Amino acid sequence: MSAKIIHKTVNLKASPERVWQVLLESPYIEEWYAEFGEDLKVETDWSPGSKYRVVDKNGFGMIGKIAENVPMKTLSIEPEGMVKDHKDDFESAEAKQLKGNRETYWLSETAEGTKLDIESACSEEYAGMMADMWDKALVTIKKLAEK
Repeated sequence: MSAKIIHKTVNLKASPERVWQVLLESPYIEEWYAEFGEDLKVETDWSPGSKYRVVDKNGFGMIGKIAENVPMKTLSIEPEGMVKDHKDDFESAEAKQLKGNRETYWLSETAEGTKLDIESACSEEYAGMMADMWDKALVTIKKLAEK
């Protein structure tokens, strides 16, 4: 698979602690994840090396692991496969395309609050759609963090 890297940045008038809360905690994460799909639920404890699953109400989604978690600084997720009909799939061609990608969030404190940078890899064919979804997700993250 030829991966396309999406980079996005947003400046938030909120502390790194608040932005971190919005990125990782319920009910915030479900609200901004909704920009990627309806009724997505996240299953993880966010500790490095732990399992990460994001699944919709129909049992479809992604499975991976938490590669890095430095609170209020860096979060990195490595996809390892798909979830289909509530079952983990690491072997299909579609699942194998996800391996080797990474989704990373960097927070840095600024005079006005926090700068959030994201980097997300996806296939070339979905890059435009994913970039649009990230734009919407960052608007939602900003709204939630600045409440």
